[in-house]
Formats: sequence, C-alpha cells, structure tokens
Amino acid sequence: PPRLAPADAHPALLGPGYVRCTLDGDRSLAMLAGVAPASRAALIRLRLLPRIGAVDAVARDALVAGALRELASLEREDAGIADALRECACVPAEDGALRRPRELFHPQVREALELFGDGARRPAPAFAAPELCAAL
Repeated sequence: PPRLAPADAHPALLGPGYVRCTLDGDRSLAMLAGVAPASRAALIRLRLLPRIGAVDAVARDALVAGALRELASLEREDAGIADALRECACVPAEDGALRRPRELFHPQVREALELFGDGARRPAPAFAAPELCAAL
C-alpha cells in the first residue's frame, strides 16, 4: 500500500510506494483516503540506509548529517533508528570512504591522529562539527 511521505522529505528518499503531497489540503485528502503517513525515521531506515551507496553523495551527506542533528526527535518516531545509523557505513571519512560511526574517532583526539594519521578514521570535515561528533 502507498505511504504518505513527510512534507519535507528529500526526493532521493522517495520511490515506488510513496506519495508526496505539496499542499496541506492534498495531504489531508490522502490521509482521508486511507494513505498512511510514513515517518522521517522510517524513510531514513527503509529508503536511505539500505541504498546509501546509490544516493548522490551531496544528498547522502546532507541527509545523514540532518539525521544525526535530529537524532533525538527521530528516536521518538523509531526507537531503533540510532542503532540502524550506528550499524550502517554512512558517514564519510576524511579519506572519502563511508564508515560506520563507531569506526571513527573524534577529529580532535590527538592519540587517534597519531595511531591512524591517514584520515581513514576521522570524519570528513563536514561531519566534524561538534553537534555531529556528539551524535556519532
């Protein structure tokens, strides 16, 4: 059955089975017609993470960074979203490879720099912001 995408859903997350309504009235009509809404967390878990390598890198990085910034609210929608993000190689490292968050060290930890100096274990600069490092 079709699912109603959140109004702010990124097009990269949508596909067959998702309905996008741009007007509030259309959204209400779709729900009256029995189209169940999909949560943001469900879109991330079901549409982004399994297809992480197929999503355009710019969109992927924006979506993953957004999910990390909004992790607390996403967890209210789906208690397992943090675990799903943690287990997925979805965060770009300085060397360009996608890594699981647990495989990365905070960019300011000098010991990690001395041990893994090549950048393979530090998040890319776009993910080195304090609020993102805290979520990682």
